[in-house]
Amino acid sequence: MKKSIFITVLVLLHCIPLQAQNKAQHRIDSLESVLPHSKEDTNKVAVLLSLAFEYGNVNPETGIRYGREGLALATKLGNKRGIARAHNNLGSCYEGIAEYEQSAEHYYKALELYEQLGRRVAISSVLCNVAAVHMHTNDYKRALECATRALAISEQDGDKEGMGSAAEAMGNAYRSLGDYPKAMEYDRKALKAYQEAGDTWGEAVASMYIGGVYASQGDYATAVEWFFKALKLYDQLGNKHAVAECLQNIAEFNSSMQNYSKGIEYALQSLKISKETGSKNIEAGCYATLGQTYFMMNDTAQGLAYMLKGLKLSQEIKVPDKIAGFSGLISNVYTAQKNYVMAITYGLYAFKINKELGMKRNTATSLYYLGSAYLGLSKNGGRLSSSINISPEQTGSNNIPVVSIPASKGEQLKLSISYFEQGLAIAEEIQALDIREICDRDVAEAYALTGNSSAALAHFHSYMKAHDSLYNQEKNRDITRNEMKYVYEKREDSIRYRSQADLQAQQFKMQRQRILLIAASGIFVVIIVLIVFIQRSRVARAKAKQEALFSRQLLEIELKALRAQMNPHFIFNCLNSIQAFILKENRIDATEYLQKFSRLIRLILDNSQKTSNTIQDEAEILDLYLNLERLRLKDRFDFEIKIGEDIDQSFTEIPSMVIQPLVENSIWHGFVRTEQGGMLLVEFKKHDNKLIITVEDNGIGRPQSKVLKEQKGTSHQSKGMKLIEDRLKAWSQTQGLAYEFKIYDNIQDEKGTRIEISILYSAEA
Repeated sequence: MKKSIFITVLVLLHCIPLQAQNKAQHRIDSLESVLPHSKEDTNKVAVLLSLAFEYGNVNPETGIRYGREGLALATKLGNKRGIARAHNNLGSCYEGIAEYEQSAEHYYKALELYEQLGRRVAISSVLCNVAAVHMHTNDYKRALECATRALAISEQDGDKEGMGSAAEAMGNAYRSLGDYPKAMEYDRKALKAYQEAGDTWGEAVASMYIGGVYASQGDYATAVEWFFKALKLYDQLGNKHAVAECLQNIAEFNSSMQNYSKGIEYALQSLKISKETGSKNIEAGCYATLGQTYFMMNDTAQGLAYMLKGLKLSQEIKVPDKIAGFSGLISNVYTAQKNYVMAITYGLYAFKINKELGMKRNTATSLYYLGSAYLGLSKNGGRLSSSINISPEQTGSNNIPVVSIPASKGEQLKLSISYFEQGLAIAEEIQALDIREICDRDVAEAYALTGNSSAALAHFHSYMKAHDSLYNQEKNRDITRNEMKYVYEKREDSIRYRSQADLQAQQFKMQRQRILLIAASGIFVVIIVLIVFIQRSRVARAKAKQEALFSRQLLEIELKALRAQMNPHFIFNCLNSIQAFILKENRIDATEYLQKFSRLIRLILDNSQKTSNTIQDEAEILDLYLNLERLRLKDRFDFEIKIGEDIDQSFTEIPSMVIQPLVENSIWHGFVRTEQGGMLLVEFKKHDNKLIITVEDNGIGRPQSKVLKEQKGTSHQSKGMKLIEDRLKAWSQTQGLAYEFKIYDNIQDEKGTRIEISILYSAEA
């Protein structure tokens, strides 16, 4: 693929800032200087457990050693509070080294002791810790149970910080379950609690989590707004590490919105700060963001340079998953550059690491990269005079293993299919629909090149099914986003209106007590105010509901437009023709027909979500479609596509997929009784500041076609023309351009139809 589709939505985790690490080290030094002089009493217990706590953030294994010493001494002294605290700190240290079973064991012992001591604040805190451990082990049900209990305790005690922590834990659980409305509800509750407690750090973290929910739903613009709120708070705290992390997220979201210049700007800011603070993980993340952004801008050389920097840094800090991630991205860039040998080399390196780590999704992605590289190599003639070996010295890294690449085009195709099929098997296992889609699409092409038309057709069917499922999922996410927006706006309006009502009621009560003589008139005034208030509330609620309904209707119109772009009969007739070629063992025609059909369907799907398209791309779609129809209908008609020499085909844009339904009407209705001699003309020309698009045929014409329908008793009324006019109208409004849509009947001896679409461009255009 030219552009990577694997743009990662960042996981928002608590990172330990560098400044916090420096302060922790200062406290550790102070505590360790006191420890040798401490007596065997509760003060030494406190020092040991404080050291366990501080080391839990920077060196959990050392923290475990101090925690065990503190636990042993507290047990010897019978210090119940010390024992509870020791178990809590040990749970945190074991969590830091991913020993979740032992972590949970210590947390539950601490919880039992705090319950005996009646320490409610500590109980709530430990419950949040237990919830985090259950999150690590994907036991979301128990995580929610613990967080819910912690929230109830904190709410009863009026503990705002505890409420924030518990609500944050619940938001994390619901986010992992994919229940974004619930996640948003508790993230906002956490934000409110932290604000009321004056906890700036907690407020910043909650803001990032809220932004993360919007990003998970694809609403990157709103996500960026929330991350800027967090950025402002981190800046107030003077926490440069957190500022760098926040800027990196903002850069990633801007790139996802195709605001590439902004993405690069914020990534460079983050990179500068991360270098100043020595935050190498964030520095590597910046290289990934910059590399992918330049790659999406088609500047593959610059993108590759940043990705290679990121790989080198990841190897220095020895982070295997980052090494594999960068290697996969580099493989994808080399494939785009048609440097297939290097693409295969880095793809195998990424595959090897991901497989060793047991990261199935990333392994499937690496297999796709390898399949794409081998497919590209074979399609470009397999340009190797003999089998070659790539050594680590040739890649500039001693960590990359030796790679052997066969010279035979047949062997290259065989390897390509093998890697695609392996990737499909893993994608099927983990239900990764997006990886299944691209593997099915490309392996169909590989099978077609080997002459195996049956396998190519089977995988093409699977690709179409996966693509349709992904499209529907995206539309469902759009609906969910609109519903979320409506729910939260309605709730905030309701809270505001209730507050206003309470205030007015209180003012009315005070007024009635003070001036009893004018009670009647006062009541009358209040009733009028309430009537106006209720009416305004109803109008506001109706408006919000209408906006949500409009969003739903807009999504339905878009889906109908996509389904209307290609007649299902045409698709099934083409597939039947391919199947007929296969049954007749006519592999050459079957392969040619399948490749043209595959190319047409891919172009239509790629352009289905665009509002505009260039004349050059539209002409290519029309040429493929008309050639297929002409071949299938055995030359019943001929066609010509004319484009004026004064038109810049690659620059001039028109509404996407508007011409093809008109051409389809000419074939199915104009040539319905024609055995031969049909002629169809599609012409693009300029006149003054107008672009004129003409679709003309010499068929039987609309009046005669209508008579034939009535004779057959057909009552169906086509909505195609209405849909085309609706799309033209919507497009012209968004572009600020005027248009005309005209139909002329009986243009040749009372036959034929001509349709003209005129688009008025500005004089500058």
